[in-house]
Amino acid sequence: MTVNPNIHNDIIADPEWNFVSRIVNSNDSDTDFFTDSPYSNIEFNCSYVSESQFTIQTVTVNKFNVLSLNIQSLQAKFESLKLFINYLSSSKREPEIICLQEIWRIESNSEFNLPGYQPLIFKTRTNLVQGGGVGIFIKNGIKHQMCPNYSIFQDRIFESLFIEVEVSKNKKIVIGSCYRPNTHPTFTGTQQLSSFNEIFSNLISTLPADSFILGDFNINLLNIQNRTVIDFIDTLFSFGFLQNILYPTRIAQNSATLIDHVICNSNSLIRNSFIIINDISDHYPVLYSLNFDLPKPKHKLTPSRNFAPDRLAAFGNSLRNMNWFTLNLCF
Repeated sequence: MTVNPNIHNDIIADPEWNFVSRIVNSNDSDTDFFTDSPYSNIEFNCSYVSESQFTIQTVTVNKFNVLSLNIQSLQAKFESLKLFINYLSSSKREPEIICLQEIWRIESNSEFNLPGYQPLIFKTRTNLVQGGGVGIFIKNGIKHQMCPNYSIFQDRIFESLFIEVEVSKNKKIVIGSCYRPNTHPTFTGTQQLSSFNEIFSNLISTLPADSFILGDFNINLLNIQNRTVIDFIDTLFSFGFLQNILYPTRIAQNSATLIDHVICNSNSLIRNSFIIINDISDHYPVLYSLNFDLPKPKHKLTPSRNFAPDRLAAFGNSLRNMNWFTLNLCF
C-alpha cells in the first residue's frame, strides 16, 4: 500500500476527516439527533503513530491495551504479525488482547505460536469458502472465559467472538472481535445489512457495562450523510455505545475510510486510541488504551548467598583478621 507520506498529518489537520467533528458540527436535517450528543462531553485522544512513535508513548505504560487488525489471512501474515508484536514487546508496549478479523480458514491454532501469548482462540466459516473468520490472542497470565451467548457467528452476515477478561481482582470486562462482510452470495446489499442490523442491535442490547467491540464493520463512519451510517450510529447511541477511532483506518491512493471500529459503553470521559501506521494488511492496526491499570506483578523474595569474587575476598579477610584465641573452644 503506497500513500502520500504526508497524508496522515493532512488528515489530522482537517476537521472534515475527524469523525467526532463531523457529528458535533453536523447541520444536516437527517442528523438532528447528533446535537448535544455524548461525543460533545468526552475527550477523545486519537492519533496516527508509526511503530517507533508508539513505543515511546507514555500513555500506554501499565495500561490494559487492546489491539484490533483486519489481517486478511493469518496464515499469510503471521510472521509479519509476530515481528510487529515482538517489536512492541521490546519496549513493553505489547497489547494485552489482540483481536483479528479475516483470519480466513485455519485448521488448528498450533501453527500460530505467538511468544508471550496464550494459544489463539478463533472461529471460522463452516464451509470451505475463503475469507472471514475472527480470532483473539490473549497475553499470558490474563484470566478469561469464553462468552458463547455473545459470540454470534453467521457466515457473511456477522462473525464475532467474545470473551470475558479479568483486568483486576474485582473487575471484569467483555471484549469482542467482530467482522461484518460487505457482500453476500445470495442476499442483496440491503438484505445483508438488514440481517446484520437485527443481529447487532439484539447483541449490544444484552452486553454488560464495560463492553468493548473491536473490528472491521465495513461501515464508513465518516460518511454521516448516509442513511446506513446514521442508523448505525443511532443504534449505538440507543444502547450507550460510542465509537472511539476518529480518523480513516484504510487509506489508498484515491480513498480513505473509517471502517475499523472500537466501540464501547464505558463511562470513561477520556478515550485514548492510536492508529498505527503499518503495512501488515491494507487496514491499519488500531489500539485502544483502557483506563484500567495493570496489576503490579508480585515479586517473590528468595533468600540467596552472594558468592561474587569481592564478597568471597572480604569473607577471607574477615577470617584472617579474627582473634581465634578469644574463642572458648571445646573438643
